[in-house]
Amino acid sequence: MPFHHSASHRPGTKLPTLSSLAQVEQATEALAQALAATAVERDRAGGHAAAERELIRASGLLDLTTPRAYGGWGQSWETFYASLRRIAQADSSLAHLYAFHHLQVATILLYGRPEQHEFFLRHTVERRLFWGNALNPNDKRALAIEDGEGWRISGPKSYCSGSVGSDHLTFSAWHEPSQSLLIGALPSDRAGLSIRADWDAFGQKQTDSGTVIFDQVRLQAHEVLVRPAEVLADLAAQRIDQALALGDAVTAADRGRVAIAVAEAKAVAHRAAVEVSSQIFELTGASATSSRFGLDRFWRNARVHTLHDPIDYKLRDLGRHALTGAFPEPTSYS
Repeated sequence: MPFHHSASHRPGTKLPTLSSLAQVEQATEALAQALAATAVERDRAGGHAAAERELIRASGLLDLTTPRAYGGWGQSWETFYASLRRIAQADSSLAHLYAFHHLQVATILLYGRPEQHEFFLRHTVERRLFWGNALNPNDKRALAIEDGEGWRISGPKSYCSGSVGSDHLTFSAWHEPSQSLLIGALPSDRAGLSIRADWDAFGQKQTDSGTVIFDQVRLQAHEVLVRPAEVLADLAAQRIDQALALGDAVTAADRGRVAIAVAEAKAVAHRAAVEVSSQIFELTGASATSSRFGLDRFWRNARVHTLHDPIDYKLRDLGRHALTGAFPEPTSYS
C-alpha cells in the first residue's frame, strides 16, 4: 500500500541552518531567551502554549536529531542534551515538549523500518511536524484489534506529554492475543481520535500532557512501527548478529543477553500464534470449519510447534533474570 500524507501544515519560510555546533548554540540561546521572557506569567496561567510551540518550531531545533538522510541536521545526542538543558533553564515545561518531540523521532528510528524512517521523518522535516506521544506502556486500556490489513484502536491513554496541539503522535496499544504492545504512529487529527487537555498538576503546567481517546481509530499497516511478536523476533535476531560479530571475544554476558532476547521472542510468539490461529474461527464463523478450507492447519501446526522446547522453561529463565539478574544456563535448546 502506498504511503500518503495530508496537506502540509506549515508555511514555507526558511529555517535557520544548524549544521555546526555554534549554529545550534546560537539558535538554542535565542529560543531560551524568548521563552524566559514570558515563563513566569505562563507558569501562573498554565494551559496550552501555542505561541511558544511556534517559537520552537521556527527555531529549526525540532530537526536537530533527525538524520541528514531524511533532511534533518543529524546532530549528536550530546549536542541535543546540551540544547535541552539550556532551554530547561529558561522554561522546563517547554523543554519537556521539546524533549518529547525528539523522543518520538528516536522511537521511529528504533522501531520503524527503513521505509518508515523515510516516510515519517522526511515529512516531519518538510512539514515541520511537532510530535507528541500516547505511548505510556503501563496504561493498557487502549486495545489493538486486527482489522483486515490494518488495525482498529479503541480506549484511553493517559500521561500523553506533548499530545495537545501536536501534529503527529506515536502511541502504544495492548494486543490481547500476544499479551504485548503494538506501537504505531499517526496524525493527531485522525478520525476517531480526540485529545483532552486535562493535565492539572501544580508543576510542569505547559507540557501539553493530556488524555488521548481512541474510538475505533483506523491504523494502516504501514503506520505500525512493528507488530508485537515481530519486533521481539527482530530484536533477538539483532542480538544474535551482534554476538556472532564478536567471534572469540564473545562473553558469557553477551551470550546471556542473546538468550533473554530469544526467550522474550518465543514467549510472545507462542501466545500470539495459538491465540490468533484460534480466533480465526471466531471471526469467520462456523462455515470456516469446513475441511475444504483447511484453516484448522494453522492452529494445529502452531500448537505442535509451540510444544517443542516448552515455553515454561523460557518463562522460568525470564523470571529468574528479572528477579536476580541471572542469565540462563546454556543448553542444547538455547
